[in-house]
Amino acid sequence: MPDPANRRRRGWALIFSALRPYRWIITAGVVAGLVWTGCKVAIPKVVGWAIDDSILATHHGSLLKWALIVLGIGLVSATCTGLRRYSAFSASWRVEADLRERLYAHLQRLHFAFHDETQTGQLMSRAATDLQQIQSLVTMVPITISNIATVVAVTVILFLINVKLALLTLGALPFLNVAAKRFSSRIHPVSVELQQELAELATVVEETVTGIRAVKGFGAEAIQDQRMGHKADEVFDVSMKAARIRSRFWPILDLLPALGIVAVLWY
Repeated sequence: MPDPANRRRRGWALIFSALRPYRWIITAGVVAGLVWTGCKVAIPKVVGWAIDDSILATHHGSLLKWALIVLGIGLVSATCTGLRRYSAFSASWRVEADLRERLYAHLQRLHFAFHDETQTGQLMSRAATDLQQIQSLVTMVPITISNIATVVAVTVILFLINVKLALLTLGALPFLNVAAKRFSSRIHPVSVELQQELAELATVVEETVTGIRAVKGFGAEAIQDQRMGHKADEVFDVSMKAARIRSRFWPILDLLPALGIVAVLWY
């Protein structure tokens, strides 16, 4: 059995090979995301120029001009938002469909002994959840790149405007990164445990449905019902454990950025 590091390398190689046919769609999404970032960052500056030119300098005739410029930037931003999300979801769903076909073809090629030893419910559950995670990962590629570009651009602009206010605004970021890291380390093992419990629940359902004649023939309905209830309770318990972790960390992740705004207003 390959070691975990080797399995991760093979997994990433599989994902990149599936992405290769759709690299132009993803590239178009990244470009649209970067243009969207430029528009989002430019609108506050344009509004500032409009105030300086039209209100402070009492050039009221130019107010309509600046309003049209802001409207044009907003239209470009809206168009790029749609293109970014369309390309992200288009590529991710295509990749997911290709991987599902490759997984099905791979399962068809395996020896019968593998299927005798492996539960069908495990294969069904893990194929669904793992491929959904890959689909979500591909979806986030253009969105994440544009968000990173937004953070970098806003950081540069803030420091150009006022260094002290920039430090107060961004002072919560290190604490936010620490909280996010702790949240990730806590939620990951619980997510893996939940995946395992869902796979076992799917196995019970699959065995009951496919062997319904044997279950009814031996009068084992009550036994299967008890197994189903037990597995469902385990899924519920693990889901509540994940919900408790989220309830502890999500308010903190929402609070920390707001503290930067409070610090700026206080200063």
